[in-house]
Amino acid sequence: MEENGFNYLITLIPLVLGWLLGVLSSLTTEKIKKYSTKNEVKKGIKTELSELQIHLSSVCLVTTCQYGEFTRGFFNWVKPYCIKIFTSEKTHFENILGAEIPDISELSDDDLFNLIRDSHGNNNLETRLSAFTYQNVSTPYLDIKINHISLFTEKAQKLLITIKRDTNFVNNDIEQIWFYYSKTFDNITEENHRIINQNLENMYLRIGRRTRTMVNKINELFKEIN
Repeated sequence: MEENGFNYLITLIPLVLGWLLGVLSSLTTEKIKKYSTKNEVKKGIKTELSELQIHLSSVCLVTTCQYGEFTRGFFNWVKPYCIKIFTSEKTHFENILGAEIPDISELSDDDLFNLIRDSHGNNNLETRLSAFTYQNVSTPYLDIKINHISLFTEKAQKLLITIKRDTNFVNNDIEQIWFYYSKTFDNITEENHRIINQNLENMYLRIGRRTRTMVNKINELFKEIN
């Protein structure tokens, strides 16, 4: 009887081991797949948001130069993005600055500060809008991969959702800017024209604050998912 039980146990062990190995193999495969997917999504999100960050910082720079307060504090914030900004938006910024942009990498901090500061408020509304196109922003890759953000930490998920939400707010601000700008061509009273211009100024200031916040949020996200 004992011998039969022992033989049964010997027969059962390989079955149990096979089952355990199958479970472990499945878990390992799933873990590897999850890790690979996470890295792929992280790479795609970082690429997309890096480009978005440069565009947002350029929008922030334009609005601050025209309506905001161009301080040393703001300059220190925008300086890390300047080379990419002036490279990707060179023609626009030459129109806004009214001069050819030199090689930013060869400028001292003071020279770069003075270059940007001297453009502060120099251009009228029509020149600004024609020199720098305010276009809607989008995150197509993030939209496609939105169901994969659960692979990241809770903090990263909240940041991604916030960034996505804020793109909608920025787009609404841009639409408002073009709406009020179009109204400046209407045959309206001087008082209404003043009100429209004031609304435009408020929109510029708001989009400047919002884009700066978004750039900071993207930096925060990059630190979280690295």
